[in-house]
Amino acid sequence: MKDTFGKQSLFFLSIALLLLCSHLYFSYLPQLNELETEGKYLAVFIILLTLMVGSRWGLMTTLIVLFTIGSLYFWNLFLQPQGPSFLFSEFDLFIFGSGLVLLTVLCGYIHDYSAQLLSELKSAQSRVKTLVSIDPETGFDNRDRMILEIDAEIGRTKRYGGLFTIILYKIDYLEEFKSMYGNKEYNRLLEKFLTDIQQMTRTTDKKFRVEQDTFGILLPYTPEENIGIIYERFTQLLQDYQTEKGKTLSFSSHVAHITVKGQEEERQAEELLTLLGNELKVNAL
Repeated sequence: MKDTFGKQSLFFLSIALLLLCSHLYFSYLPQLNELETEGKYLAVFIILLTLMVGSRWGLMTTLIVLFTIGSLYFWNLFLQPQGPSFLFSEFDLFIFGSGLVLLTVLCGYIHDYSAQLLSELKSAQSRVKTLVSIDPETGFDNRDRMILEIDAEIGRTKRYGGLFTIILYKIDYLEEFKSMYGNKEYNRLLEKFLTDIQQMTRTTDKKFRVEQDTFGILLPYTPEENIGIIYERFTQLLQDYQTEKGKTLSFSSHVAHITVKGQEEERQAEELLTLLGNELKVNAL
């Protein structure tokens, strides 16, 4: 925290110093005679260039400009002493070059620190997005994440062949159970449900919480003929659940599934989840 505060202070100090130095530099720019206007334009160009692309290109451009102006100085001094009068003193050239290098260094630091802040912001946004995509009660990914995973699985099966199965599992009256028995018993129920789900699925199967009472499972390489076994396991979930006080409850539930063959399937994840949701509603009738 202290290190970050120090860097931020140095960053704002650099901006203030850049504004001050720029004001002094352009207010008291050395007299370059015929090159004075071009010198101002070049200085502004280098400052903007460095702020946009960084100190490397800014310093390279500065050196090229100073080399060009210095070459013109010596060419005018030794080869055409009687030529057009754009000659300026060594002191003016030194002040012009030193000031330009200082401004370039300041702009480079501001650019580099701004780029670092932007990178940290993107990283923080990515971490927040990852946290938001996870259901805090179960640790499962949410519906948005499930859509991304299904689309990725569709792309994989289209490229390499194979198939996968999507299952939606809805627990009836889950919210009513929470209201009636409280958060403690509700969390206890979820713990049992999560344990049972982990035991009945493979490590390669991906679990999601689509809605408050609806869960999704993505099963790669699972053909239609194996669904009967999976359905039987789901029907046994939360059967004869015993509360902490010893009361036995049985939860009604509904299951829907669809098997997707990548080489044949043209539908997207949103459409597949809509179809499964409609099937759940039909099964509940």
